[in-house]
Amino acid sequence: GFRYGFTGVSQGSLSIGITVVLITNIFVISYGIFLIHIGYKLRA
Repeated sequence: GFRYGFTGVSQGSLSIGITVVLITNIFVISYGIFLIHIGYKLRA
């Protein structure tokens, strides 16, 4: 995380962090594909 980048000390489980990031990415990408599919705010 952010603090680990500065101090080299982390306080959380790496596997939990990776899981949260992957779930968030899947949600955001799915939502983007959904918006493209329905044509949200596209001008013809």
